[in-house]
Amino acid sequence: MSTADLARVGRDPSGSRVLEALLEGTAPAKVKQKLLGNMSGGFGVMALTGSGSFLVERCYGWATSVML
Repeated sequence: MSTADLARVGRDPSGSRVLEALLEGTAPAKVKQKLLGNMSGGFGVMALTGSGSFLVERCYGWATSVML
């Protein structure tokens, strides 16, 4: 998906839960890293909604846990 598509999905309450489930689930780390890379340009737009803001926090939390 493109960054714009992911930002649109991330702003949607149901869509953000789907993306969160992908990050929290058993998908391989490479899949999650690619997803985060594709989402990175849309974090500002996603953070403007409540559900998107929560998703952005979860993304940063997952990325931080992988980096440590």
